[in-house]
Amino acid sequence: MIIKTDMFRLIVTESCNAKCKYCLASLTPKPGQNQSLKAVEQAARKAKENGAKEATISGGEPLLDKDIINKIKIVKKYFKKVNLQTNGTLMINPKGLKRAGITHVIVNLPSYEKKVYELLTGVKKFGKLMSNMKKALKAGLKVRINSVLVKNYTGDYAHCMKMIEFSKQLGVKELTFTQLVPANEFARQHRTDLDVTRELFKKLTQTENKRYHSADVYNFLDMTIALSSCPIKENSQALENGWTKEYVLTEDSKLVADYFHQDKTLMEVLR
Repeated sequence: MIIKTDMFRLIVTESCNAKCKYCLASLTPKPGQNQSLKAVEQAARKAKENGAKEATISGGEPLLDKDIINKIKIVKKYFKKVNLQTNGTLMINPKGLKRAGITHVIVNLPSYEKKVYELLTGVKKFGKLMSNMKKALKAGLKVRINSVLVKNYTGDYAHCMKMIEFSKQLGVKELTFTQLVPANEFARQHRTDLDVTRELFKKLTQTENKRYHSADVYNFLDMTIALSSCPIKENSQALENGWTKEYVLTEDSKLVADYFHQDKTLMEVLR
């Protein structure tokens, strides 16, 4: 079977300095030792050879990894576009990240409201995050906000509209609303029906949307707004058909072909 991929994802750590109520911990690998730089290089090269167009470095919180700069430099050798997915609270030196090779930063921000942010993430670092995002933009990094839709908290139309206005005022031009993956009881109970929000956006934009991976993408108010659905079913079908969107190198240096199929290593899939 030939595994084809669009994305290389490097999970540098499962550790995190936040305590998000909807965390994906139940779907991600168990914590292990940090990958060797050799393992990172081998995985990046393999993903590139199999068609990956870009890379995303994530966690946990990737900036907790003391070797993060060296790993970024290695990944940059193979990919022009390198994303860093982070909660942003430790992003105190965005210029250094850019010099190492990061081109885009994906900041996980569930709400523009400080109280809601603190309630959902379990940390009181809203001010620090805002400061760090402004530094990243000033450093010339392209910033995209990733905001989860949480029923009774952030999943309604009014909150989405205010989130767009908030992002625009910050100078952020890309915003993704993401449907919760049912990873734990809280996420299952607070999973928003994305179809409702999607219909509202269609009426709002009055334009045909584009499809990118598992997301519907709209142009609105000079911003790129995406609605991303839970990809578990889609990825299962893709894997069965011999396709995957991502090569993933986990914290314990296990290379897997699909983020939601951690039981299958790359070599097992290729057999």
